[in-house]
Amino acid sequence: DGCGNSCGNCLPDEECVEGQCECIPDCTQKQCGDDGCGNSCGGCESNENCNSNGQCQCVPQCRNSECGEDGCGGSCGECVEGSECNSG
Repeated sequence: DGCGNSCGNCLPDEECVEGQCECIPDCTQKQCGDDGCGNSCGGCESNENCNSNGQCQCVPQCRNSECGEDGCGGSCGECVEGSECNSG
């Protein structure tokens, strides 16, 4: 081939497969997001978003709520003493 048995080098995130450079997907320690090759490492639940580190994070659901559970194990707030939280 005139190149010392090599016709070129693949990029760091690629490997040579049958003479062609192919992207190597990388989902190491990722639950979601891009695998580096234009595909996905997975998706998150409907109440979660994928952060920049490829981890699903719960999004508190407190819209129109002053009190009660936020859906992520936390609270949207507490009622004043003598009041009761109504859901719905």
